[in-house]
Amino acid sequence: MRLLPLIFALIFCSLSAQKALPLDTLKLKEAKDMLADDYGNLYIYKNKDFSFTKYDSLGKQIGRLMLTVPYKIQTVQNPLSVPLFSENAQEMKFVDQNMNEIQKVDFKQKFGFIKMAYAEDLQQLWLLDDSTKRLIQYNFRQETPLILILSMQVLMI
Repeated sequence: MRLLPLIFALIFCSLSAQKALPLDTLKLKEAKDMLADDYGNLYIYKNKDFSFTKYDSLGKQIGRLMLTVPYKIQTVQNPLSVPLFSENAQEMKFVDQNMNEIQKVDFKQKFGFIKMAYAEDLQQLWLLDDSTKRLIQYNFRQETPLILILSMQVLMI
């Protein structure tokens, strides 16, 4: 008689347990970058077709951004503003939580060849100009650069 409640409890627990998400449905073999934010969302960048896709914690696709050139996803800590940098296009894009483009910063007219870019916050960018071998702090809201003269040998250390 005491065994019957235990059997019912085990059946109830096994039926109401969370389902395991098979990760191969997201095709992770093709993914170049896989990032996660604090809300349990999963971001996958595929270099094969230049797609940046956002999934919720259950594996349901929330948004997708198809890009024309390769981008480097910097971070997804703040899903309201995700920075993407393209060395080929010489630009940085910011996308929101629905994968819509918020802002685009073009470096072609203002600087030489930018090798790397890092978005410090929603105002400042750190740029590594490969043509002039300079590190630049750029306020892209006011469009004012602060050039820090450093040689590439110092940066390699």
